[in-house]
Amino acid sequence: MCNATELELYDQSQPPKIFKLSAEDLKKNIKRTRDFRDKNRDLFRRQSLEMADSTGNKRGNSLSANQRTEQKAELMSEMLERFEQQLENVGE
Repeated sequence: MCNATELELYDQSQPPKIFKLSAEDLKKNIKRTRDFRDKNRDLFRRQSLEMADSTGNKRGNSLSANQRTEQKAELMSEMLERFEQQLENVGE
């Protein structure tokens, strides 16, 4: 589901790696993750609109045509929450 860059961010959002990140690294990862999340949310919206135009159904003929994009945006949101929580724990 994720490309190499996104997978690297995912790995860094998991224990124990997230606990080893500095406040500066957390801030960088928050920005990168937020950018990826926003990109996938926008893509999901565009795909939904295209599906509605072409099939009359936002989910497409299969009812799950852009489900992967939606799942990826949700994953990025979860990662973002972990990075932001860890930044709070670090005290920045």
